[in-house]
Amino acid sequence: MDNLIIIGAGLSGLGAANHLKEYEIYESNSYPGGHAYSHKQKDLYWDEGAHICHSKNNDYLNLILKNIEFHHEKNTLNNNLYYGAKVGYPIQNNLKDLGFEDKVKALVSLHKIKNFNPSSIKNYRDWLKASYGDFITENFYEVFTKKYWNCKTSELSLDWLKGRLIQPNIEKIIRGSFEKQNQEDTVFSEFYYPKNNGYFGFYKNHFSSKKINFNHKVHKINCKNKVVTFQNGVNINYDKIISSIPLKDMGGIVAEMPKSIKAKLHGLRATQGLYVNLTLGQQIFKEHWLYIYDENIKISRLFSQSNMSNNKTIFQVQLELYYDEKTKININKEIETAINDFVRLFKLKRNEINYVGHLYKKYSYVVADLNRVSNSSPAINWLENNHIYQVGLYGRWKYIWSDEAYLSGYKMAQKISNSIY
Repeated sequence: MDNLIIIGAGLSGLGAANHLKEYEIYESNSYPGGHAYSHKQKDLYWDEGAHICHSKNNDYLNLILKNIEFHHEKNTLNNNLYYGAKVGYPIQNNLKDLGFEDKVKALVSLHKIKNFNPSSIKNYRDWLKASYGDFITENFYEVFTKKYWNCKTSELSLDWLKGRLIQPNIEKIIRGSFEKQNQEDTVFSEFYYPKNNGYFGFYKNHFSSKKINFNHKVHKINCKNKVVTFQNGVNINYDKIISSIPLKDMGGIVAEMPKSIKAKLHGLRATQGLYVNLTLGQQIFKEHWLYIYDENIKISRLFSQSNMSNNKTIFQVQLELYYDEKTKININKEIETAINDFVRLFKLKRNEINYVGHLYKKYSYVVADLNRVSNSSPAINWLENNHIYQVGLYGRWKYIWSDEAYLSGYKMAQKISNSIY
C-alpha cells in the first residue's frame, strides 16, 4: 500500500482526510483550520477576515452543521459606506441612496451600455463597464478592487466571477434608483455562522478527531528520493503527497522543479491581510458587515461577529486592510491610522474603544489576475507528475470559498485513492 501523507491541516486537508482510510497529516502551525481558524483574543474569537458559510452544497452543509449550534441568517444585513452616506447592497441595485447628481451620472452611463461590444470583454474592468456603466465601475468597483486586491480592475481575469457576482438586471438597476430593493438574489442573501468558537466552530469537532502532527513546517521535498524534510529536523518518506502548501512557495521547496516553471511562480500574486480587532461597549452599526468606498480610507470592510451572535454586552468589530505582497507594512502605524479612520467615520471618541488587537496574514487573498492560470498550471502539472497533488486556496492558487477548498481536498483524495487501496 502506498504511503500517502497530507501536508496542511486546513479545510482542503480535512476534505482529503475525510475520504482516505490511512494517512498522516502534517501542519506547520500549532493549530488546525488554516485560513478558517478563529483566534482567541480578549476572551473572544476572531476570524481571519469576514467568514460566513453561504454554501449551496447540501452534503457540505450536512457535514459542518451536524451536532453544533449555529445561526441561520435568512435576511443578511450588509451595506456600503460612501463618503458619509449608507448605500444599500448591492450598490448597483440601490442607486436611490446616492445624491441626485451621482444618481443621474449612474443612469446616464447605464444608458450607454447598449453601445458596448460584448466581444471586447477581455477582463474584469470590461465586464463591469458592460454591466453597470462607467460611473458605478469607476466610483465603486474600481475603488474597492484597489483596496481589496491592490490592483486595477483591468488586471483581473473573468475566471473567478462565476457564483460571486450576480448577472446584472437592467430593470432592477433602474427600479433601484427610485425604490428599495431586497437582497434575495445576491450571493450572500442567506448564510450560516456558528454560535460558538467563531467561524472555526464549523470544523472544530472534525479536526479534533484527526491525528495531526503540528509544528511541522516543510523545509524541502526531494522528489527523487521521495523524502520530506521539515524545519524541525524530521524526515518522512512518502509515495504520494496531498499538499496545500502555497504554490508560490513550492519553487523554493522542491529543488528538482525546472527553473522555467519556478520563474513563473514568481508571477503569482496575493494580498497581505491586516485585521484590526476592536471591542466597544455599544453597538455602532447593526449590519453583519459594511463595505467602505471612500478612497481616502484604507479599510475595505468592517465585519461584526457580535451582530451574528447573542452577545449584547460587547460590540465586536474587525477592520480589514489589504496590501500588495511587496509592501513593507508598519503594523503599528497602520493599526493607528485604521482606528483613527474608524473613529472619524462613526463620530466616536477614541476612549470608547475598549480593546485593540490584530491578526496578520502573509497570504490573504489570491489575486485572480490575467496571468494566474498560465503562471500556476505548469507547476501544478509538474508536481502532479511527480506525485505531489496540490489542493485548496493557496495550494492551487485559486480564489475559492471554504466549501470549494474542502471539496478540493476531498475530490483529489478520490482521484488518487484508486491507486492506493
